[in-house]
Amino acid sequence: MPEVDFGDGEFLSTYIKRIEDAERDYFARFPDRGIVLSTDIEPVVLRQGEITRTQILWRVYQHPMAYIVDAPAGAKVPEHSHDEDIFRLMMSGALVVSVNGEEYKIDDSMWFVVRAGFRYSIRSDAGYKALVTYTFVCAPATRR
Repeated sequence: MPEVDFGDGEFLSTYIKRIEDAERDYFARFPDRGIVLSTDIEPVVLRQGEITRTQILWRVYQHPMAYIVDAPAGAKVPEHSHDEDIFRLMMSGALVVSVNGEEYKIDDSMWFVVRAGFRYSIRSDAGYKALVTYTFVCAPATRR
């Protein structure tokens, strides 16, 4: 895991360049995959003395609506898609997300993005709590 001395801080341009570099590398390796997993992108850790910050290498700043989602044990989200990328940061618990017939187990502290236009569903045997970001939140009746 690359570590960067945070020193007195950093500029937004440096922060965004790391995200763009990570995305370019990811899409070169997985051009047709409908999901981005945090475990597929090497994290960058910024160190400032004893404090570390691990940068989320995704454009979360494009999603102005953020929610904490609490899902009980046995929760299921039926298959649907969005016109935008959907970002989730798992705070606790676990879930399984199915994208294009492939299943991915997501544990706490992982993040993932379901890319725009890809159909996906979620199930959780134990329940979970996640930070989810959107630019539009669809109601179950409007899901496609």
